[in-house]
Amino acid sequence: MIKGIRIVLSLTVCFMLIGAFGQAPSAQAAPATPPQFQQIFSKSGDAGIRASQDSATAIAAMWTAEARQAAKPLDVNFKASDLAGLSADTSVGAPVYKPGGAPNAEALAKWTASNNRQATDLPTLQAPSLIIPQGTKGVFDGYPGNYNSIFYSSYPFYAVGRLYFQDNIGSYWCTAALISPNNVAVTAAHCMWNADAHFWYYNFAFVPDDYYGSGPEGVFPYYVGWINLAWRFAKKSSSALAYDVGVLQFEYNPVQYFGWLGYTMNQSTKSLVTNIGYTGNFFGGGPTWVCVAETYPKKSGVIGQGCDMDNSSTGTPGIFHFAPFYAGVNINLAEAVIIGAATGTNIYSTIFTTKNLLTICTEIGC
Repeated sequence: MIKGIRIVLSLTVCFMLIGAFGQAPSAQAAPATPPQFQQIFSKSGDAGIRASQDSATAIAAMWTAEARQAAKPLDVNFKASDLAGLSADTSVGAPVYKPGGAPNAEALAKWTASNNRQATDLPTLQAPSLIIPQGTKGVFDGYPGNYNSIFYSSYPFYAVGRLYFQDNIGSYWCTAALISPNNVAVTAAHCMWNADAHFWYYNFAFVPDDYYGSGPEGVFPYYVGWINLAWRFAKKSSSALAYDVGVLQFEYNPVQYFGWLGYTMNQSTKSLVTNIGYTGNFFGGGPTWVCVAETYPKKSGVIGQGCDMDNSSTGTPGIFHFAPFYAGVNINLAEAVIIGAATGTNIYSTIFTTKNLLTICTEIGC
């Protein structure tokens, strides 16, 4: 799935990566000494990556506005043919629901008063007229997300953000979404571990409600992240797409400002889903884009739906029972993350199940 060959990182001990990152984007000065990190394993065999205890400040400092603007969307070479020949697995059990939550009112008030977006805000667009999705390819509605001021300052739009990270060559971004009061966000596992070239990305930082590389509350550096055993040890990404889900926990308590989505596992492969995420084919990936469609089943834990996002949208949550401006039980539940796109009118997502999300969420404390 991920193009190119990188250096395979050590599997055993905490180590220091020293020096520049080779061909990093010229607009970004790579840090001389990236923070240490360590690969870890759970008792169940799931794999994790942990930052050193003193690295949070360094990670936050390195992701300046200039560095974030210089980052590129992760180069994903997903093809619909990657789904061919994979067997379906529907034995996932009864649906599971975990509620979301609104941000702390006092913290939100301080954020609203301190952010400087409104002075240069683009006009609020007319509300979109939604179609009636039919669960077929190419049928969807799409519209700008936090391009609009009403969405920029509203739940659950600001629980979605951009995830920044690096390898030894450059700096990249995916989409991630907060799903836990414990400051945990979900994304695609391929934004954490390259299952084709077999190496970890590192220096993860989350910017909720990111808008053209700016974030009114700054940067939230990661502390630890987890991916599934099946993804970590896959011979190639296309053989483990049902496990292309990862979680990361962040410092500095982002949920107090932005709240968090709930999440659900074992949902039907045919449901009405709203996707909110970043995609390079609209506004250069500056604001979020929103797709609304009914999903349809594919194979091996993967669902499809109509949407005009491209491959740069990976990590974008699919939200079940979407209800803008409200937080509560059984609404605004993340049920899947985008793993790739095809033909310009369809996307594919790994749907959350107790086989792919439960163990890593248990490990990190969703």
